[in-house]
Amino acid sequence: MRRLAAAVAIAALALTGCTATPPAPSPTPMAITDAANLIGFWTVDDSFSDEESILRIDNDEIAEWSDCGVRTGQWNARGALIALLFTDSDVRCGDSVVASYLSSYSALFSSWRTATNTFNPVDADTYELIGKKGEVLATLTRGAKPPKSEGIDAGLYVTPIAAADATTRFASLPPLVSNGLPLAIRPGTYTPQGGDTITKITQLDTVPHVRFYENSFVGLDECGNAVNGVWSFEGSSILTLVSNESRSSCESMALYEWLSSAARVGETDPGLLLLDETGELVVKLDLDLEPGYSTVFVD
Repeated sequence: MRRLAAAVAIAALALTGCTATPPAPSPTPMAITDAANLIGFWTVDDSFSDEESILRIDNDEIAEWSDCGVRTGQWNARGALIALLFTDSDVRCGDSVVASYLSSYSALFSSWRTATNTFNPVDADTYELIGKKGEVLATLTRGAKPPKSEGIDAGLYVTPIAAADATTRFASLPPLVSNGLPLAIRPGTYTPQGGDTITKITQLDTVPHVRFYENSFVGLDECGNAVNGVWSFEGSSILTLVSNESRSSCESMALYEWLSSAARVGETDPGLLLLDETGELVVKLDLDLEPGYSTVFVD
């Protein structure tokens, strides 16, 4: 009888082993250097002021809550490069219109909001935003929740989740076999090669050009429409973020497209080569030193 009971038990175990559903594999955790890890809510500790704010990073958009109000905009990343561009603001500070304007202007143009070039993971829940000179502009700490504000889209209070392709989209570029790439971009005013020819077929007396400053760029297309954005740079990789507001009804949007698709940069004398992710030439930009352009150089 004992032998029979044992045999029955063994058979039951065998059946159980055959019919049991194996546990689902755990998802592979992302490396902390993956920019997709930045998607979420963060407390921002500004290194150069006492200001503390809350930042929401979604797959394409950003929103910031501070004591003065809410800002929204866009962001992008490639490897360790990151670009932030705030394009809409509902910020009110101070008791007067002038005080409010000056406060919001200072906050927007003199801090991590436009000067961030790369990010550095301290740990899985702490990241530093780094400027072009290696300075820590701000520290992000995970887990904040923004205060409710009237007139703000309810969707901005939902915790964002990284899209399935986020890791691939934010990945570093593969290296290129090339020796002609620069270690720095010389800020100044650049015009697309053949700009004078382009001007001849337009009705406006303007040469399309783009002026690179230390952290941003502004330009005019061949229809006289402003193009603006921010850029980050490391090695031979360039990450540009062009404002959506730069889109226009101009039949040709060449300057917008050139800047939007730039992923690598090469240097000619005197000028720049903007290349796409594969290393194909997008456009050659000639450095223009004509006095009329008031070219600005940044040390």
